[in-house]
Order: sequence, then structure tokens, then C-alpha cells
Amino acid sequence: MVKESVTIQETVDFLNSLLKIDSQAINTLFSNRIACNKEMADHETVQVMSIDNYFQVGMVGVFNGLFGIDKYGWGHIAANYDNGKITGFTNLTVDEVKKYVGE
Repeated sequence: MVKESVTIQETVDFLNSLLKIDSQAINTLFSNRIACNKEMADHETVQVMSIDNYFQVGMVGVFNGLFGIDKYGWGHIAANYDNGKITGFTNLTVDEVKKYVGE
């Protein structure tokens, strides 16, 4: 079955279901970031970490790029961590983002 469209919440629910099936695989996949080029870092919606002209992207950044960013430049899919392990994925609301940006 092909899905013509998927919401952020459906994606979060899907990722959480995969985390329950195989948390080790999902942790390994989503906790890694790989080097990427400046063009990827300059993408208008993909979330990329940048340190001294060294760029890295991870799966959450790619998913957020797919769904786009809000007026603060934030994507709305987040991974929750405890002791370095992903415990779940969440859909950040605009109100939650406002807390982080101090608005």
C-alpha cells in the first residue's frame, strides 16, 4: 500500500513503533550523523549540525527537511534521549519550540 501523504504525527508514531520492534537498530540508525557538504548544510529545511565549516546530518534532520521548518527555523520531529539512548520520538509543538527560543 502506497501512502500519498503522511503527517508529522503519523511519522512520529511509525518511528516509535519501529523503536519498540528493534530499539538497538533504530538507536544506531538515528543516533549517527554523517559528514555532508555545504550544499546540504545550506538546504532551506534539512537540519544540519555545523562546526567550523564541518557539516553533519542525521536521520532526524532529514525527516525534518521533508516536513519543513516553522518560523523559528525548527523542524518538528525530535528524538528524546535518556543516557545516550533514544527513548522515543515526539512531535514538537509550536508552543514547545517557543520555550526553547525564549518567546
